[in-house]
Amino acid sequence: GDASPMVSGTDAELAAYRRLYWLFADPLWSRSGNESRIEYFSRVAFAELRWTVEDMHVLGADSDRGEIYIRFGPPDIQAAVGPDAQGSGDYSLIWVYRSGLMFAFTGTIGFGTLRAPHGDVEGATAMIRSQPVRWDNVASIRVDSVPTQYARFRGDSGTVDLYLAAQPPVDSIRKYSDMGAVKGYVWLLTSSTALVFRDSAQLAAKGSQSWSRRVPPGTYIYRAEATSDGAQRGGRATVLINATASATSGFSQRGFDISDLLFATSAEPKGESAKRWSDLTIAPTAGAVERSGQLALVWENYEFGQRAGNAQYQVAVTLTKNRTLGGNIAASIVDSGYIFSSTG
Repeated sequence: GDASPMVSGTDAELAAYRRLYWLFADPLWSRSGNESRIEYFSRVAFAELRWTVEDMHVLGADSDRGEIYIRFGPPDIQAAVGPDAQGSGDYSLIWVYRSGLMFAFTGTIGFGTLRAPHGDVEGATAMIRSQPVRWDNVASIRVDSVPTQYARFRGDSGTVDLYLAAQPPVDSIRKYSDMGAVKGYVWLLTSSTALVFRDSAQLAAKGSQSWSRRVPPGTYIYRAEATSDGAQRGGRATVLINATASATSGFSQRGFDISDLLFATSAEPKGESAKRWSDLTIAPTAGAVERSGQLALVWENYEFGQRAGNAQYQVAVTLTKNRTLGGNIAASIVDSGYIFSSTG
């Protein structure tokens, strides 16, 4: 199903698909080079050199072994069995991967023409569909998840204000780095991978980082990373943000609605009063709330019905245990905060 757009797409669409794939196949954008793309070309070159049979007009990359090698790399275990009992002289070659994949090829050893047995084609096709490609053999650093959150607010003149937050695993990266210094990176791209903005900062200690950007309605790719020179550990997160006024986005740019809910450890007004989210100094949280910590909720109301210049509504906050290691949740309202709405 995923291959059909590649067959019927225009040249521009195909180029966009390829660009998008290799962009996300790259383990860390903050490091030079794309290990997965380099490995891909290496696998193709190896398959062409190893299994091409010019006399039979067989290209190594198009052979059965070539396809599996290009998709999954060198097998972790190889075993040759044979020749078969029928006296044909054919051997069976078994490839086993630590990921659980296993493929068999049969034919005459040494001629580069081993093929997948007819009875195994359906099973091999099912495995390829479930895992089209893997880069397990690429020597790379361990990449952890970076907790993130985003919130969409209405901007001016039909624009959208995006608030982005990330909580990089600074301590774990620093533990596996000789340099000690950890840098955080953030990218915001359009759905066609055009760069909207990019930023980086030195991360002195653990905690959340935040960015904001006013953008036209559209679909955006939010990427956050953290790494250190020479570190054997890094962090990344990729989030697709639908900032369109569609039925599936849960966001509208006019009429009665509310913004996304933004979680923070604190949200204080920059001056004497606050009319918009941007008038607050927000300390976001993209992860868990520490014991005895505080949780602040930030959102905006849009075009609520009013009577005598006031809008009346109720707010209910429910805390539910997802899992427990014992004990109960104890919570109380510390401050009613600043409740404000926008009629625009």
